[in-house]
Amino acid sequence: MMKKGFFALLASVLLVSCNKMPEIAQGTYTLSVTADKAVGSKALAIDGTSGELKATWAAGETVHVIKPATGDVLGTLTAQSSGPNTILSGTISGSFQVGSTLRLEFLNANHYTSQNGILNVLPASIEKTCDYATAEVKVTGINGNTITTEDATFNNRQAIVKFTLKHNDSPLVVSEMSIQVTGQKQSITILVSPPSATSELYVAIPCYYDSSFSLSVDAVYGLNHYRKNIESQILENGKYYHYTLSF
Repeated sequence: MMKKGFFALLASVLLVSCNKMPEIAQGTYTLSVTADKAVGSKALAIDGTSGELKATWAAGETVHVIKPATGDVLGTLTAQSSGPNTILSGTISGSFQVGSTLRLEFLNANHYTSQNGILNVLPASIEKTCDYATAEVKVTGINGNTITTEDATFNNRQAIVKFTLKHNDSPLVVSEMSIQVTGQKQSITILVSPPSATSELYVAIPCYYDSSFSLSVDAVYGLNHYRKNIESQILENGKYYHYTLSF
């Protein structure tokens, strides 16, 4: 009986040992992540062949490190160089364990509701105000005050739409355009105010949850309003679209 009990106890100890989770570490740590934006994560330029958005890092850009389960911001990482690849470095604080997941967010979302219709060049153009890209990485090691992770590949979380406006087959010049974008799980109203009246406007549309949207467009020039509804348009993250709207 004693022999049988001993082996049962030994088996129980081995089972607990095999199922033991990695030790949780609490504190402040340095973190450096090799990050790739070559897949496409911000609207710096449009590839005329593929219709996709080219992407690159700019030195000094910041990325939030987030705990996926709670949404808590654990710290900020900074791009150390410019180009399609960079090292993101900084400090993070919290409870960490090997095998857990960290969410990285590159987000300038405050300007989605108010845009100037310009893709690049100007200080307030889309490339500088409406970037949203995310990545998830697993913690691979905790050594002293340093955390290591997998490399990160950022995915674009917005689409860019170029609107060309026409009226009676002639360019329709407008001073302002409002767009209501509605999906199954999200809705956003974007006011586009170009620096001067124009018939071509670029708009960044964040695709948080949906890919199929209806668009309601209200364009204004002086006292004239031009309205148009567009149903069931597919807008995918990281893609560029060109719509010609005839009013």
